[in-house]
Amino acid sequence: MSEDEIDWAAVRADYEAGEKNVLDLLAEHKAPRRGLYDRVKDEGWRRRSAVRPSTRPGLIGRMYRLLERQILRLELEMDDVGDKEAAILGNLTRNLEKLIELDRKDHGSEKGTVKRTDIAVLRKKLANRIEQLTKP
Repeated sequence: MSEDEIDWAAVRADYEAGEKNVLDLLAEHKAPRRGLYDRVKDEGWRRRSAVRPSTRPGLIGRMYRLLERQILRLELEMDDVGDKEAAILGNLTRNLEKLIELDRKDHGSEKGTVKRTDIAVLRKKLANRIEQLTKP
């Protein structure tokens, strides 16, 4: 199917509704990924994240993924990293911990849950990276 045959109005409606994940949406409409993202950018479609209100669990997940991406980036660019990047990671980690603690308090969870191990692993990774960054 060529891009001219695709019902882009229907694609846009489904995209902005945010009820389907992007891969399912593309498969359903037989639309190419690049074509979708070009139209999103060029035509100013509403961002999917702007459609859904943020929830605390959603923010925690996003923060965790952001930290993982930052750690991967630091691993790839070890020569060009300084104290600023290490401080940013530290701040992001503290914010993530605060969000998780707030979520636990709201849901009556105790500190010793399985999710606490995720933070411990993340903290250990960050400590190792920061140690590598501060070595001369």
